[in-house]
Amino acid sequence: MSNFYQHLCNIVSKPIIGIILLCCLFSTNGYAQPFPVSVNTQLTTPSLPYLADYVVEKPESIRTILLLNDDSRLNYEVLLKIRISGQGIELASRADYFSAPINLMYNVPEILTGFELADLFDPNNLEITGMSKSEFLKTGLLPEGIYTICFEAYDINRFDELPVSNGGCAVASVIEHEPPYLAQPIGITPFTEPTVLPFNWHPGHINNFLTEYRLYLYKEIPGWTYDQIILSQAPLYTVETNFTTYPYGASDPLLERGASYLWRVQALDPAGFELFKNNGFSQLAKFTYGQDCDTPLGLQALTVSESSQLIRWVDSSPGTYELRMRGE
Repeated sequence: MSNFYQHLCNIVSKPIIGIILLCCLFSTNGYAQPFPVSVNTQLTTPSLPYLADYVVEKPESIRTILLLNDDSRLNYEVLLKIRISGQGIELASRADYFSAPINLMYNVPEILTGFELADLFDPNNLEITGMSKSEFLKTGLLPEGIYTICFEAYDINRFDELPVSNGGCAVASVIEHEPPYLAQPIGITPFTEPTVLPFNWHPGHINNFLTEYRLYLYKEIPGWTYDQIILSQAPLYTVETNFTTYPYGASDPLLERGASYLWRVQALDPAGFELFKNNGFSQLAKFTYGQDCDTPLGLQALTVSESSQLIRWVDSSPGTYELRMRGE
């Protein structure tokens, strides 16, 4: 016996040291073998609030790629399960439910999109924990937050055993964007003829998608609450724009001098994939279009010369004055 093995035997004869050394020498035998199938999930649109969007509206936004890595097999039939988790909520394939069989060829990627994965997203095939299933079925919407969407492959002949693939996961998000913030007009605004009244607001979200804005204008009714005005009458004016400003002018409905108006703006995603809080509606703002002028006080006419007079008065309400004279 060589000196090395004699020394090894002496060490092993000491229980604790021997166990540690043996674990180090033979630990490679304890490593799990690579999965015969690898799964990779990709999302091209990571923010879709409704699960149905992945299979109905934008099925191309999700891709799950399966690859048979085991060179001892020419082909391999597998089944898939799905698991979506986040915010204390999990949606997972029922214990008795699997996808339709998928036949994999060695080293040939199998690409599945929302079209092929549709049945896995069907709420009837999912077990839901962390939220009421009836609540989810009512809206199809998950609470705001970050989620992982994972797929696992199972051997078609041993589907009740552990998966034969890694969990191929992708990160998705459900975001409710803030509605717009109104800038002007607010308070008393100047009266002009013809009407020139710019409406301005600021987006409450990161504007990385096309956003449509709807401006709603109401005339205030004395004694009515804002809710009564909005719910009981049609807007005086509504207009849509992709900009965060609207130049209200002479071609729009005439505004009465001294009258008060309410306005708000709704933000929308024309594609229907982005969500806004409060259905995209901003808070209401109020403005008064000009105001009735007070009669000038202390009007005086001072003769300066035979051909001129000085007219003076107290400036009781700052503004623009129009002087009219009539000869006798």
